[in-house]
Order: sequence, then C-alpha cells, then structure tokens
Amino acid sequence: MQNNERINRNKEKKRIKDKKIKTIVWVILGLILAALLIMKTCEIDFNDVKNRFTSASSITASNEEIYPYSLDSSGNCDVAILNNKLAVLTDTSLSVINPTDAKSLNKFDHGYTDPYFEVSGNYTLLFDRGGTRFRVDTVNKNLFEKMVDRNIITATISKNGTVAYSSFCDNADCKLVVMTKNENVKLELPVKHGYITAIALNSSGTKCTYVTVESKDAVLISTVHTMNISSPDDASEVSFNNSNILSVKYSNQGDVYIVGDDFLSTISNRKKYNTVFEKGTISTNMFCYNADNELIINYREYTNSTDSKLAFVRSNGKVKTTIELDTTPKFISASSNELTALFANEIDVYSLTKGEVKEKIEADNSVNSVYTLGSKHYLQYGQYIDVK
Repeated sequence: MQNNERINRNKEKKRIKDKKIKTIVWVILGLILAALLIMKTCEIDFNDVKNRFTSASSITASNEEIYPYSLDSSGNCDVAILNNKLAVLTDTSLSVINPTDAKSLNKFDHGYTDPYFEVSGNYTLLFDRGGTRFRVDTVNKNLFEKMVDRNIITATISKNGTVAYSSFCDNADCKLVVMTKNENVKLELPVKHGYITAIALNSSGTKCTYVTVESKDAVLISTVHTMNISSPDDASEVSFNNSNILSVKYSNQGDVYIVGDDFLSTISNRKKYNTVFEKGTISTNMFCYNADNELIINYREYTNSTDSKLAFVRSNGKVKTTIELDTTPKFISASSNELTALFANEIDVYSLTKGEVKEKIEADNSVNSVYTLGSKHYLQYGQYIDVK
C-alpha cells in the first residue's frame, strides 16, 4: 500500500515537473515565434519564373473592374504568390485566386486555431502552429491532410512538395520529420538539445537546414544544423549566442541564408560559412526572397535610427544592390527583377539590380502589403485586395 502511494506521489511530482517544463518551453518559443511571425510576414517564396514573358502577358490582361476583391475575413490576412496566382490565408480559410479574373481555383475552410502557411513551386503547406494538423495542396486540389501525435512547432515545404516539420516528442526535446508529397517518411530525427524553431529544405527535398534554440547558464543559444537528409549524423553546426535567427532559406543555387535579428550570414557547400553583416552591426527590420530565393533585407545600422537600408544579397554572400532610405518601409516584396516597398503614403518599385526607382504608386496607411505580378501591383488592405 505504501509502495503504491509512493509511486503515485512520484508520478504526480513528475507530472507537475513536466507541466512546468512545457510551460517554460512554450513561453520561450512564443517569444521567438512571435518575432518570426512579424518578420516572416514579409517573406515571400515566389515560383521560379522561367517563362516570364508569357506570364507577364497573361497578367497584363487583368480586368481591373472586378477589383477590389472581397475576402471572407477582415482580420489578419497573409498573401503569397503561388505559381503566378494569389494564395490568401485568413483566420478561417485558404484560397488560391486567379488574378486575371479574381476567380477562386481552390478554397477551403481550415478550422485551424493558429494557421500559418508556406508556399513553394506549385505547393502550399498549411499547418496549425501549436496544434496537431497540417495539409498540402496544389493550386487546385488537396493532396493530403495529416494529424500528428504532438504539437507542431514549425514546418516548411520544398519546391517538389517535400514537407519538413518539428514537433514535441516523448523521448527528446522535439523531433524533425521529413516526408514526401506521397506521405512517405524520409527522416524522423529526435533532437535532445533544444527546440527546432526554423527549417529549410532545398528544392529537391534532399538537404535540410534547421535551427535549434536552447538556454545554457542564462544564455540563449541558437544553433544552425545543415545536413543531407540521407546522412543526418554528418550534419555541420554553427552556434550564435543571444541572437534570434529569424529565417533559414536555400537559394536556387543551393546556398543557405541565415537571417538573424542582428547579423546576416550564408553557408555554401554545407560547411563554408560566409559573413555578410557581423553580429551586432545591423538591426533587422524585415526581409523577403525573390524568384531565385535570393534575399532582400531591410535593416537599420542603429536600433533607434529612423533611416534604413535595403540590400539585395546574392546567395554567395555578396551584396549586389544597396538602397538608402530616410525611413523604414511597412512591407517589402520582390519579383524576379523588381523590389516593391510599401511606405505610409506610397509604394515605390525599384530595379532589383540597379536600385533605381522605376515607379511610384499612391497608397494610404490602410494598405498592409503589396505584391507584383507582371505589370500589375496587388494591394491588400482590410477585407480587400485591389489592383493598380
């Protein structure tokens, strides 16, 4: 009897301890993921535009009389470019819209509590952050929806439809799972030192870079792991103390961007580390990626500075273009050769390689984001998408 009582007391102590640990973990992850959500609002994974002339011609035929297009929600809204279509996520649904006629190609109510989505190539990945469900769709149909056994921390999708996600697990801090669009699991990797807060896959889904975050002696340590999925034990690692890593991303050339809140680096050939901006020399405001998955970053040189800079950074770590601004944009996006920046009262379109202003468009403070397809600019504000 005493043994049973002792066992029950020990179980209760363990349950309380586990609950406290999970609470602490979710607080830490919440702070990091809140920063990621703000920054990732500006991250656009554009489709590789090989037939740009054909695409631009079809977009130019857009009928402006059908705009503004009304969304099903006036709450938070995220937009991305999916194979020259507009993918729109609201708090209740995900829609794929043909911009030429504003007709829905694919729409469904998701029912997710904290929905977040990634686009790559012809695929969308929608997952419930902190929940247990995710689904993969193409432009016009669903491939599958999956329910996992533990809460999802973050996830991503590659150009060929390969999915990678991190979730909590019983025998480690968390685990990394990689599966194909046919639901075949390629990797299930327990991670015992830290929690995975960011993941990137190359276009073929054969290489993976992920970020783990842990605390040691009151120091927050973010570690970037880069590996071939077929040989996860041969991963290379680089760690950063007291820096939040906001994004990792493979370029189409296979290099990896590491975007920190106060630094910027790239990795080539899995183990060659290149410093673009030293730790502590920048304050990252926002960023996005162009059609080749190359980085455009908006940063300040001083945290309290009112002016800022836009930099187009090649995946080899070389800064191709720098644009000096006397203010900070609200939002940025990029096509294959243009950078679009939203300010309080106007939209400026720049040449990505030359940095010169190509076009200025009137806008007011209600506009939340803007995306360029061909010669058209799609503005999202409140419950609407408009075109200019």
